Amino acid sequence: MLRAAAIALVVCGPIYSQAREAGIPAGERAILDEARPRRDFPCKVQITKPTLGFDLRMHVRVQALVRPPPPAQFLRVVTRVVPAGAAAQASHFTDRILVPASEQLRGKQLAAASGFALGEGRYRVDWLLQDQAGRVCSEHWSVEAKLPSRARGVSLLPPGRVQSNSVSPFRREPPAEKPSRGLRVKILVNFASRSVSTAVLEPRNLDPVLSALRALVRDTRIARLAVVGFLLADQRVFHRQPEAGGIDFPGLGRALRSLELGTVDAERLAQEKGQERFLADLLKAEISSADGPDALVIVSPRVWTKGDIPSRSLKQLGPLGYPVFYLKSGPFRLPDSYDAIGRLIGIFKGKEYWLVRPEDIGYSARDVVDRVARSKPASGGQPNRTVVVE
Repeated sequence: MLRAAAIALVVCGPIYSQAREAGIPAGERAILDEARPRRDFPCKVQITKPTLGFDLRMHVRVQALVRPPPPAQFLRVVTRVVPAGAAAQASHFTDRILVPASEQLRGKQLAAASGFALGEGRYRVDWLLQDQAGRVCSEHWSVEAKLPSRARGVSLLPPGRVQSNSVSPFRREPPAEKPSRGLRVKILVNFASRSVSTAVLEPRNLDPVLSALRALVRDTRIARLAVVGFLLADQRVFHRQPEAGGIDFPGLGRALRSLELGTVDAERLAQEKGQERFLADLLKAEISSADGPDALVIVSPRVWTKGDIPSRSLKQLGPLGYPVFYLKSGPFRLPDSYDAIGRLIGIFKGKEYWLVRPEDIGYSARDVVDRVARSKPASGGQPNRTVVVE
């Protein structure tokens, strides 16, 4: 595990990452091939064990503590990761790390951080840090990536796969074979944080939500999905995907990035309990649609409101005939009475799942689909319209 340094640190992360062996000079490849570490300047290398992140990839973080920092404008990091096996191909990553001005580093220790993501398996890692004078700090080690038992089958990287940390959160999902008469699920997904929608694109808000969507898409029992993307803090629907065999993640990302986040229509802003009314109206419209799904799933960061929920119109819809689920992320365990979405789906006896740890995502998605599958007859025909999930 990484330990906090006893003296002040200036932490620098990579500004550039590349995964091409062609960019690795012969001299650097020779250093990577060495079986012993090098310390041409004082350098302490700290390495974490592979840890599952909310993006459902296992991450290894490497941090080099350097004191005194080298007189350089930047440092170059080269990492080679080789999966176990005679036919395995190596993955190479290069990072360029800017070094702050000398006055900023006076009396401090430079922490040069880099890392990569892995699927399950064993790997050989060769790593070097080089300054502009050609001096090198290098390290070599073996690592095993193993998912927690609760997270089995949820990794978005297959065994033996190596990937850069810097991948698009809205990358395209690989196609999978789907049954012609599988489950049909409608997903309402809120991308706003608890109170500030301008933070929506931060990984801490994006990763749990997008990973929950990917976990549902990858369950082959779901044949068709419809998606409605909304921002509760901004009180608007920004994306609709008709029922399809998967989710258009690149299209979802483009729609989200095209928004002027943090703005609300003046008329809506003037309304009392605007967010609560918007949420109730959205649920009513989607529940009242003519072509009912086999399940309704809401994925969202925890929503905090203290106002009353306008629930009368929703209660008039009566039993839906299909189960409702709420997958909520966020570490803040506020009283359930403050959770707007939880209070609304409570009208339909919906089931809630906390996505507190990364492994909760896979477990929750599997349990949702298990319950939806049990709500349908064994023949695969229309679902039993009297089933209610408790």
